[in-house]
Amino acid sequence: MFMPTSDRLTMSGGLLDSRAFSIEMNAMAFHSVINGIYADKIKAPIRELATNARDGHVAAGRGDQPFDIQLPSTLEPTFRIRDYGCSMTHDEVMGLYSTMFASSKRETNEQTGMIGLGSKSPFAYTSIFNVTCWKDGEERRYSCFIGPDEVPQTALISRVDSDEPEGMEVSFAVKIEDVNKFRVKAAEVLFGFDPKPNILNETFEWGQPEVLYSGDGWAFYNGTTVPFRKPMARQGSVLYPIDFNALGLMDDISNWPLLIDFPIGELSVATSREQLGYDERTRNNILARLDKIRVEAAKLTQADIDQCETYLDACELYEQRTAYHAPTRPLWQLAGSHLQWNGRKLLTRFKVEPHYAGGSIMRIDGLLTPLGTVKKSVAFRPAAFGQTYDISNIKRAVAYHERPSVKNGPSRMRRVLSEADGDTLVFWIRTKEEDLPEEIHQAIGYLDVVDLETVEPLTLSSKKKNNEDRRVLRVLNLDQPWNRWNTPTAVYEEVTINEDLLYVQQKGDTFYLGNQAMALPLLWEDLRAAIQIGALKEGTKVYLLNRSHEKFIKEGKGTPVEKILIPALRKLLPTLNLSTDQYELGRIISQAKVLKEITEGMSIPDDIQKFIDLAIGEQNKVGETVSGHLRSVLRILLPDETAAAEKKASPLFGQKADLETKYPLLFYILPTYSVDNNSRNRIIHYMELLNK
Repeated sequence: MFMPTSDRLTMSGGLLDSRAFSIEMNAMAFHSVINGIYADKIKAPIRELATNARDGHVAAGRGDQPFDIQLPSTLEPTFRIRDYGCSMTHDEVMGLYSTMFASSKRETNEQTGMIGLGSKSPFAYTSIFNVTCWKDGEERRYSCFIGPDEVPQTALISRVDSDEPEGMEVSFAVKIEDVNKFRVKAAEVLFGFDPKPNILNETFEWGQPEVLYSGDGWAFYNGTTVPFRKPMARQGSVLYPIDFNALGLMDDISNWPLLIDFPIGELSVATSREQLGYDERTRNNILARLDKIRVEAAKLTQADIDQCETYLDACELYEQRTAYHAPTRPLWQLAGSHLQWNGRKLLTRFKVEPHYAGGSIMRIDGLLTPLGTVKKSVAFRPAAFGQTYDISNIKRAVAYHERPSVKNGPSRMRRVLSEADGDTLVFWIRTKEEDLPEEIHQAIGYLDVVDLETVEPLTLSSKKKNNEDRRVLRVLNLDQPWNRWNTPTAVYEEVTINEDLLYVQQKGDTFYLGNQAMALPLLWEDLRAAIQIGALKEGTKVYLLNRSHEKFIKEGKGTPVEKILIPALRKLLPTLNLSTDQYELGRIISQAKVLKEITEGMSIPDDIQKFIDLAIGEQNKVGETVSGHLRSVLRILLPDETAAAEKKASPLFGQKADLETKYPLLFYILPTYSVDNNSRNRIIHYMELLNK
């Protein structure tokens, strides 16, 4: 690489004597240079030797041919790098390897080196390394080592004829504890090489970097697939981290996994080649490239938005690309405020107000309206506040528009609710004009809106059929799993009201189990708990009767669900363990089992034997699930009996207390879960004493 120089005007006159600066090669000078400039003693020789190998191929006109690397392993702890470049004569080896800052690459920008230290970089890690040259049908082996005076030396070891391809090999021994470090550092250093060198180790695999966006001389990667998380400058084949503090920048781009290619010679580098030298020329070149990349990146992100078919698709793409863990997040955040789809600003959340000029919006579901019942009155609409929905909610929504000319709007919306699944968000839009106002369109994210007139009305449950006992009722589906919105659904069903119909009463959005008022989700949970213990059968349907059905309730045409639940729960109650101290009960039973294991076949006191027998009988009650919802149902429908069962602790608690009083050492020496020989011997000895 050409050495950067600048024109200088020097004026001199009347000088009596002058002398150029020089450097004395001694132990102090050598160690100050080699050990002083390389901070990473493992990465340095890998980088420098690989760069020399690449430069050798370029000089020989083989820049597209990979060189070979043998990484150290446990069986062969040697680092070895072999190129097929132009090699060196004996005089060149003795000159370059024995002279600090000697370089043959300062007259071209085709090669990366120029400082003249890379060939000596193995001394940063080891005190001896080997160099082999194949040139002109000859193989020469050299040893480079630190002499007795701590000054490095180069010695020719052997010279033989050879038909091996021309090139050079450098190798040195690696400490066993550093074998894995060399593999990790090699993957980092060699990422910038093109073509990648041949790694001769069978177990080594190159990673698969994922390029997310790329432009003229730059690439933006998925940070989890490359060995860097911040912008890197690549000059030749060497990667240099870009220091934004040195550039005087505070920019989001400083956190990009970005690789920028610069022509060799465009950037100054530090002597160690571990970082850039931030002179004015280097700073200006980097800043100019960063400005260009910002513009190109913004165009690429906008191009992705332009390919979306709808506004909501564009909003969803924007949300996905800017999500917290998305690899594209830093790049999209930079361009985010400027991105638009057909002139519309992209949003990820939508504020839906209840009332707009010329119209209104109501979200319809079983939680925001009584049973999902839709009436003409506005009393069931949110009155004074809007709701915010993220893009995923809006995209799963369906909006129905009731124009002024549409008849039976509430009945049509009941049909919508009866056919909607639990994951669908339903909006009911009513307007004073036939057309939909723009602000309403914006509030729901430009959803496709269905004309409500295309929906067939559903008859109100209070209207009579041919048979007055025949009604369209809402039934709570107890068999459904929880949907992701935690909303149990109640669907319409036409049934005959008779004694076999189980029901719960409701007033508005409140439901009654016994005399206890609750919301629909809580009712669903409680009834599901009853099914899980067999108090209700799987597939049981529970209908929701409101004030319009009071006549049938008074006539006894139907059975309240608690009439079935109470006798079933009363029968199951003795089998349930309602003890509030499950942990202690399990601990006592475990101690009893340990005691039984140790004393098996021994003669022990009768009261201890009774305690063991009772505990073994009680163990089936431990771990039985009495959920909070089942306990809630029991307390509502059997309050006195449940309270008595909860207060009644297992007789084991009392028996253990009696034994602790009578045999104070028993539970002190008795282990809880596992038995060792010392514990076993102590218990056996204690029982022998009790028998005496």
